[in-house]
Amino acid sequence: MSLLQGKQFFIPVSISGSLHVTGSIYATEAINAASITASLEGTASYAQTASYAISSSLAATASYVANANIVFTSQSAETFDLANLEVLDYSNDVAVIYDNATSKLKFIFGTPQSSSITAFTFNNTFVTDRFDQQGAAYSVTGSWSNGAYTLISASLYTGSTLVFGLTDSGTIISQSFAGGTTYTTGSQQFRLAITSSNPLSPIPYYMTSSVLTGTISKTNPGVPSITPSVTVQLGLSGTNIEENATGSIVYTVAYSATSNAWIQSALTTTASFGTTTVPLGSAAGAYTFNITGSATGSNTIRSSVTASYTVPSASWTAAGQSTNTQRTAATSYSKIISIRSGSCAETGSATTFSTGSLFNLRNWDGRLGVPDYDMTGSIELGTTSAASINNKQINISWTGDKYLYIIVASTVSITQIQQLSTPTNAFTHTGAGTTPTAFKIGNYNAYRTLLKQAGGSGTTVTYTLIAS
Repeated sequence: MSLLQGKQFFIPVSISGSLHVTGSIYATEAINAASITASLEGTASYAQTASYAISSSLAATASYVANANIVFTSQSAETFDLANLEVLDYSNDVAVIYDNATSKLKFIFGTPQSSSITAFTFNNTFVTDRFDQQGAAYSVTGSWSNGAYTLISASLYTGSTLVFGLTDSGTIISQSFAGGTTYTTGSQQFRLAITSSNPLSPIPYYMTSSVLTGTISKTNPGVPSITPSVTVQLGLSGTNIEENATGSIVYTVAYSATSNAWIQSALTTTASFGTTTVPLGSAAGAYTFNITGSATGSNTIRSSVTASYTVPSASWTAAGQSTNTQRTAATSYSKIISIRSGSCAETGSATTFSTGSLFNLRNWDGRLGVPDYDMTGSIELGTTSAASINNKQINISWTGDKYLYIIVASTVSITQIQQLSTPTNAFTHTGAGTTPTAFKIGNYNAYRTLLKQAGGSGTTVTYTLIAS
């Protein structure tokens, strides 16, 4: 290369490998088309000195170096080359954060949205209608939004026990539980806990949680059926039977068609009045209760059927829990005293009827059969209260000489008995005044004429009653 010294040559150079210089290179003109794709090396003994400095014509221009400028693009698409960046922060809702690890300068405007749980569910798989220790498979799924926060961890707990967890990333967590395994019997409660960091102040961590509860409540079997068929003197007034009426009630009973997985064990039917209870049967079927004797009194007749059930498997209940249940259906018939009126030829004291004659309804209503005495009259079933009797008109028909009577419940007082709108004292057995006087027998107030009234071959009288 020293042979070239003092001479000028114009040599276009394209260097694609390495150029090792052991002499000197003089360049007096600019290199206009140099494509350097490798390295230009100089040995130590021929190190470049100031006298051999690369002239300005060889200096690297913008076209030969990487563009180091920062380009800022505005919202309106205008671009600006940034040589310097100055941050003046006078607002509480603007944060400027520099990350040494990534050399990233971050501007945060406003308040970052925190993490929030968006759903926490059993996915309609948790069966609540089952026995306490009857296992069943189900799944739990929780989802959340990280917002502008950074997820640290997502954890699924039951009590203080961690069931499953995620770290660093994700927005959903899910766990399935197979039947017969842990957490598949009894009621369950889970807690989804999300831990994340706020980009403005990563420490302390932000935490939010949600609770999911699955409560087991076994549905009871259906109520058994009880269907009564009543045959009784005078019949029924709603669910009321005339006091001292005789007859019977046939109860047809059965288990409910809906057992809800319970096992039938017994079906017990009873009837009662007052303090007396009469067993009728212990299985499905029809049972008769006879309304006779003391059952004809004032006490309400109640009947019930109780269906007993057991758990299909003793292992499906926890220690101390009952393994059986009962369902009961009931029906009842109350007793009433309805107004009676008519005539009779009963001998004896003018101020009394015998208890026996009062209690035998056949004596007071010709529809029920032949009376014990020469009596005619009727019972108006269901007319029982002072309100229903007040201003009521009754017709009494008789032949011959008879006592006339009007009988009501002891809770009703008749203050006037009018004939043709005029108070009559015929029913005042004391013989004085216009207010009739009742004589009481058991639960009855009885009003009867002081004397027998002449009916001849046939007489009918209409009376208007004033009651309270």
